[in-house]
Amino acid sequence: MLLAEAQSEYTVKLIETAQSNTRWWRMEINLSPQNKVYEVVTALGKTKTWKSLDIAIDFLKETCPSADLCVVVLKPS
Repeated sequence: MLLAEAQSEYTVKLIETAQSNTRWWRMEINLSPQNKVYEVVTALGKTKTWKSLDIAIDFLKETCPSADLCVVVLKPS
């Protein structure tokens, strides 16, 4: 991920989302100094989601090995 090379201070959040009554995970990148938040998107411009939390974490380890990670789990309503 190019952002990881260009920005030294960032936090990554994996946020639980629901799609068709199924749990998925989306990734947000928070640039601390600029206080800006970006979602990871696909080449087609759609929000990138992962079916399994472990696969999303593996993606993060490969692309942003020095990132601080936060996992956000939604409370059942």
